[in-house]
Amino acid sequence: EALAQESMQLTKSGVAWILITKESKEKYNISYEQISEMVDLMNRIKGSLIWLLFVEREDSIIRVNMRSRHVKINNLAEKYHGGGHENACGATVNDRDEMDRLIADADTLLAQFKEEHRDLARL
Repeated sequence: EALAQESMQLTKSGVAWILITKESKEKYNISYEQISEMVDLMNRIKGSLIWLLFVEREDSIIRVNMRSRHVKINNLAEKYHGGGHENACGATVNDRDEMDRLIADADTLLAQFKEEHRDLARL
């Protein structure tokens, strides 16, 4: 949990995201269960309705766990080589540049959602 809190970042619109590098995964011996807990931790951030957890694999490909509250993110996941349910998806990015583009797209999506749903934006 400490690693998650230290690593978590927020975009301007409130997308919470964490990158777990292959080095940090090895250094802290992070398990799959701990990675799942990190997504749950991001769920507690007021005003953040989209959470992205990036986990770098040994081959440097980055798997993305995507979760949201109220915001449909499955189209975003599909854009980044993934898919899933409206509020729980997975995706894959090939490098940090593509990761940055996904974060920017999620930030834009959340900004639009908050503009269109002012009643939910404070959740």
